[in-house]
Amino acid sequence: MWKKFPDWLAIWVQKALLGNIYPKLRAVALGYREDRTVVIRFYLESEADDLDREIIDVVCTEILSNTSSNEEVPRLDEELVYTREDLKDISPLSGFVFMRMEGKVGAAAV
Repeated sequence: MWKKFPDWLAIWVQKALLGNIYPKLRAVALGYREDRTVVIRFYLESEADDLDREIIDVVCTEILSNTSSNEEVPRLDEELVYTREDLKDISPLSGFVFMRMEGKVGAAAV
């Protein structure tokens, strides 16, 4: 069961994402469990490749570099998910920390 993640964790993840957002990345969901296990799920617009895995590895390493022990985050599981579902229909786990704008960006009526 997912619970609300702490603010410090959201900051760690968003900081780790700086410079690591790329066109194929649609959304990033964060799951937080009672035992402080963290799941970070990267939603992609196509199947994951080596470059995706490398970027995600960097993000997860940067998240874990914020702690000097396993106390805050004893376990971090990463998931790369290819989906064509609308973003409103994908699982947020405990919540989204990134979501790109998709679909029509309407022009203002003149």
